[in-house]
Amino acid sequence: MRIKGRKRLIVLATPALLLAGLGASAAGVSAATAKTAPPKAAASGNVSRTFSKAEQQATTRYWAKHGLSSAKPLPMSVTTSQPARAKSTLPSGTPLAVQPARAGATTKAAQVTRQQLAASPSPQFSSYAYPAPFTRYALFPNSQYNVYPNDTHGKLYFSQHLSGGAVGNFVCSGTVVTSAGHWLVETAGHCVANSDTHTFSYNVQFVPAYRSGTAPFGRWAASAVWTKTAWISSGNLREDRGFIILSKNSAGALIQNVTGSEGIAFNQGYLQNVVDFGYPAASPFTGETEQLCLASFEEQDPFIGGAGSLPWGIGCDQTGGSSGGGWVIRYGPSGGYVNGHNDYKYTSPSRPLEMFSPYFDNSELSLYNCATDNVC
Repeated sequence: MRIKGRKRLIVLATPALLLAGLGASAAGVSAATAKTAPPKAAASGNVSRTFSKAEQQATTRYWAKHGLSSAKPLPMSVTTSQPARAKSTLPSGTPLAVQPARAGATTKAAQVTRQQLAASPSPQFSSYAYPAPFTRYALFPNSQYNVYPNDTHGKLYFSQHLSGGAVGNFVCSGTVVTSAGHWLVETAGHCVANSDTHTFSYNVQFVPAYRSGTAPFGRWAASAVWTKTAWISSGNLREDRGFIILSKNSAGALIQNVTGSEGIAFNQGYLQNVVDFGYPAASPFTGETEQLCLASFEEQDPFIGGAGSLPWGIGCDQTGGSSGGGWVIRYGPSGGYVNGHNDYKYTSPSRPLEMFSPYFDNSELSLYNCATDNVC
């Protein structure tokens, strides 16, 4: 059933109300090193890049020298000449999930368990015609940034090699998710690897709970990044997936033990209600505050071709810089489950009020299984 005639809604709401309503040039790492270091090949189409201790230390020095303001929002626009074709492909795969965890949780490992977090998939999709309704607001009051699970979301800074030999500094978003290593951030593949140059990002640093230049939990350098071969090799948007392994901070602590973590879910179907977290930095946003979109499944991508699970869209007007920000289902004070992320939106045809994410299927699970303990 397609629901028509509903308008988008942008209002302000408090985090407490939300929870109640839901129930819930000289680079630190040298350009030459970053470009030529061989990636680590892995099973099931996954690939990674590891950073040495010296490179991690250089990353910290790099951002201290150049400043976070030197990073620009990574574009997330996509164009197509294909006509829109409504799709209603039912997903396959066993529903699985990893539980969220508060800071200091004593669990030794992240266990992937069979768990259906939403109603069983229906033969009939209930979707919206563009533009779908959504509510978007800036997280407030400021104290909410330091409250679990809001503190698991943050800004991601990195450098990339661009076509023509140039180098750029960019910003994305990401979410700490439960992992065996207590070190993992989920984000978009284009935030950890450039598919045009087939190179990995470097000088990668994550700032959880960032707000207007403040870093209440510090800054964390990456020790490794993971993505799909289909993304870094050919730019397949269905496989635009990424994970970042963070090193310990200066106090020797792992990030999950400091901020806690959201859970992560796989094969949960498309009919979801989500809270979409991100730090949009392209106009009209500045990237200084976290923005949240409350939205529901809108449609499967009506333009995309190729193989793999169909990406899905929600109503949301976040812009560049929000890439990689987690789509959380079952959001609540005890944590929720990342089940998608801000990935791309169409500029031709113009659809500024719609955001798409890869579907979290067995491909996402395979990448997670590699990154959760950095063994694959």
